[in-house]
Amino acid sequence: MSADTLLSLPQAADYLGYSPAHLYRLRSEDRPPVSHKRHGKVYYYQSDLDAHVARAIAETTRGIR
Repeated sequence: MSADTLLSLPQAADYLGYSPAHLYRLRSEDRPPVSHKRHGKVYYYQSDLDAHVARAIAETTRGIR
């Protein structure tokens, strides 16, 4: 997949290792990762998911130091 691949919510949840319900909850709370709605369906860009993971790793490593 290229960095700009568009993933459905279930695909994005699988990619992140989250349950779809957890991703729905994050979206309903307006929390990252960034989502996009098209034709009544929710999608995520893989590059946005990668950025979300990178931020989470950076926050975790800052907390460990």
